[in-house]
Order: sequence, then C-alpha cells, then structure tokens
Amino acid sequence: FASRTDRTYPTNPFTFWINDDADVGSDDAAGDNDPSLYALDSSYAKPICVRDLEDFTRLQFKIDGLPSQFVNNPNLVTQIYLTNLSGAPLLRLFPVTGGETGLGYLTNYTTASLQLLQNAFGVLSSSTTLTLPNGSWANAGFNAFILPLLFEGISTGRCSITFGLASNTGPALVTSRPFYLDLKKVTDLYEHWTVGDNTTSDWTQIPARATRTPDSAVFNDPKTASGLDYILFVHGWRMQPWERRAFASTAYKRLWHLGYKGRFGLYSWPTDYTGTAFWDMTLAVNRQNYDRSEERAWWSSLGLWNLLLDLNKQPTYRVRVLAHSMGNIVTSEALRFAAGKGNKPAVLHTYIASQAASVAHAYDATNPAVISGTTVYGFYPRGTNYQAYFTGMKNAVATDPLTLAKRTFNFHNSVDYALNATFTWPFNQSSKPDFGWDFQINGSGKSIWKRLLPIYQAAVLNPQVNAYEIFSHAAPASSQALGAAEDPTHIVRGEIGGAFNLRTNFNFQANDYEHSAQFNSINANRRLYWWQVLSTFSLTNNLPVP
Repeated sequence: FASRTDRTYPTNPFTFWINDDADVGSDDAAGDNDPSLYALDSSYAKPICVRDLEDFTRLQFKIDGLPSQFVNNPNLVTQIYLTNLSGAPLLRLFPVTGGETGLGYLTNYTTASLQLLQNAFGVLSSSTTLTLPNGSWANAGFNAFILPLLFEGISTGRCSITFGLASNTGPALVTSRPFYLDLKKVTDLYEHWTVGDNTTSDWTQIPARATRTPDSAVFNDPKTASGLDYILFVHGWRMQPWERRAFASTAYKRLWHLGYKGRFGLYSWPTDYTGTAFWDMTLAVNRQNYDRSEERAWWSSLGLWNLLLDLNKQPTYRVRVLAHSMGNIVTSEALRFAAGKGNKPAVLHTYIASQAASVAHAYDATNPAVISGTTVYGFYPRGTNYQAYFTGMKNAVATDPLTLAKRTFNFHNSVDYALNATFTWPFNQSSKPDFGWDFQINGSGKSIWKRLLPIYQAAVLNPQVNAYEIFSHAAPASSQALGAAEDPTHIVRGEIGGAFNLRTNFNFQANDYEHSAQFNSINANRRLYWWQVLSTFSLTNNLPVP
C-alpha cells in the first residue's frame, strides 16, 4: 500500500505457490513427509502445524476516505469475488490472529500457534463468493480501514480478486480495483537441473551435462536487476527425488519470505538411498551406500561445472552456490575444474559450503582438526608437487572487493551429529578401505592404492586417473569433515576465504536432525540462518532486516 509502482496487472500478477506439500511438526524436529503418501496440507480446513504456515501469505484489503459509520454499518457486509483467468484456482481465506498485519504468523512461535486456532472464512472460487461481516475491518488511520487476511492456494491458475461493500440483501454498492494472482506449484518457480534424478544411476551413467527435469521452471532472460541474481542449491547424500525437491522448496520459500526475489535453482545428482537408520555407520549397508554415493558425487561435478559455465553465459547472471553436506564434494570439484581451465571471469560470485561432508585437508593441508588416516587429501600427488587436493578451487570464485579474500565460506558446526558423532562420518572414514580395495605404505612412505575385486579388474590405482575411486573406497581421511573441522584451536583456510559458526550464532546443536536444521524446524527458528545466507551472498541490500 506504500507505493503504486508494484500494482498487479493481468500481465504482471502477484505469484505464489499452492500448499501441496505434507508438513509435519511445530518444533525443531519438524520437516516434510512424502506428499505422495500423505494427504496434502491444503486438504485440511486449518493449517495442521506451525511449519504449514510457511505456505500461507498475506492478502490485505484497504479502504481510504470512507467514514467509520459506512465501514461498520451492520446493514452492510464485505464480499470477496474471484474471477478465473486461466486454470481453476482455489484459495482458502483465514482471519489473522489479533488482526495483525505483519509477519508474526511466520516469525513468532506464539503468534503462529494462535493462528492455528483460526477457522477459515471459506474457500474462494469463481463460483463461491465469500461474505464477511464488516466488523472484520480494522482501523488504519483517519477514515482508513484495513482487512488483514491470510490465504493458502489449493489449486493452480490465474485469477483476479476484488472486494465490495454490499447490503445484506442486495448486490455490491462499491467494488475495489482487481488484484491479479497467479498460483503455481512451487517447483514451477525455480529451475531444476539434474545429472540423475534418481537413486540408482551408477557413476558410469552420469552425464557430463545437466538437463532440466520435466517439472523445472524455464527462465527467460532477466528483465529486472534482481533477476540477475541466481542462487543454486546442491543437495547431499541419501535423498530421494521428493526429498531433494522438499529441501530446495523449503530453501526457496524461506528466502522468498525474507524478501529475496532473484532466481533460484536446484542441482540434483543420483545419490544412493537406504531406508535404514540415517547415520548408523556400524551397518555395512550404510557404509557401502555412502561410499557409492561419494563416488557418484565426484563424477557429478562435471555436470555442475558445465552448468555454471552455461549460467554465466546468460546476461551477467551473478550465480551463487549453496551446497549442503556431500553436495560440497560435487561443488568443490566443479570449482577445481573451473580454476584448472582458467575460466575468466570467475564462474561464481560466492560459494557457501554448509555442513560440508568433504575432507577438510583437501582445502587446507595444515590447519583442520585431525583424525587418524592418510594424508593423501592434504598432500595430493600432482607430478612432483604435493598439495591439498582442491588447491586452486577458490580462483573460480570472485574476490571480495573490501577484504580481498575469495568468497568461499565454511558454514560449520563442530558438534554436527552427521559429521562428528561416534558412528557417523569419522567412523565411515576409519572403516576404509572398503571390501575389495586396499592400500599400503611403501619404503619411501608413499601410499599405494589397490583395487582387489573383481579379480579381472584388480589393479594398482593411479591417483591421477583413479582419484575418485581412491577417495570414495580406499583412502581414510586424516582430518575431520570440513563442516566440523573448525573450533577455537583449528581455523580452516587455504581454499576457504571465511567461516561462520552455526553453533554459536544459530544454536545448531548435536541432534541428528540438525545436520539439516535449516531445511527442518520452523521458519521462526531458522530464518536467521537464511538471512545469513543472503548476507553472505551480498543480497540483503534493500531488504527489511528480520
């Protein structure tokens, strides 16, 4: 209401997503259920949990210039109309707790909990007009009134919405100008690039170029300054296709609610999946699953590298990457490729490695927290040189003009359950080499890596040719994972330009679900993480501070 420059038109509607996921929970353990197995949230007459409210947004009507006797006349009612423009859009409208016009339903647990108690006014459609008593209007100043509502989208389509004041027994006496709305599936609002949207592709089947999935958005050339910004999310291990979309959609929604209006994309790759306990690495099925997935992650890096090159061919896209967990193997190797090819300008504006399940020594050979194992990651043989494996990676990322540091950041948590608990990532590393591989130290102190099975493929492995196989199946790390390797006595730098402590800043703790805390929980508890992402990406200018 503060500016008329953002008014909606048939060619410029307000766009929002329908509520077609299956949220569960109102605390830090909240998350998503498989929407193909559970009733969709919009099938319920009320929001079912605090997390569900992230799929709601405000719809507010305002009247200026009418005396209160008119708006509060008991003989008049407010009617809300919907006119279909395409598809068959349906909305469910709710009163707002306490008549609040702000974002408390998203940002405050108490307000959100009270909002769950509100009954809907009803479902608005082209055939159903909703009638509200005029007592619903709140004072907004001298002869000015506001009607605060929340809505969830039930089905997709374009429409216009108007409201009017009518007599109890007759048609509308006055009507508003139309508000144009476009309701879409959230997956239609961001691009989805993949080199394997499944859990079964062998590493030999992973292509060198990513393609769009059938449910991906297709972006045209940017028409606004914000459209030049592009955030690309790379997921981690053990995610079924629906879970990849759930994490990406949660990221998109939480960034959108903070005011980010740039572009967003998901890069997916064929991580393996097991239904057994997530991080119980005492189970051989999980160790082998994890190591197979790691090999696929290494091979998926080529597709990401080519995608970053393609995205940067667009009109001055400013691409940022947020990688989670094992997705940092994919991303870091893609950047090492880019740096090795001497691409100029840099292929990334900023890289955030969040809760990275990649070996810290591969970025910095001297500073990370140490565990027992092999030093191959920190002193990788390249000809006669020995260096951290990812050496040079940061050259594919832009330089901060103020600090002159490369814009690579480690979002870390030293007590991360998946990276630091007894039977998780460290146990997986100590269990290498896997069955069918071996290594030994020769008289010169150098490692010799071997593939033992199958017999007809048994061989001594060459680090220059078989690096991905060595890392995934044969070489135990000698440092902690990057996402858990920083503490007051260990500062990881090398290829890392800066760091952010998730534990001290956002209270990410050691519960198993907190390895993915930013995608779980509720918006009120995790929105500051996403604000830090935007801030690190230099995308908070002109946005309201949460």
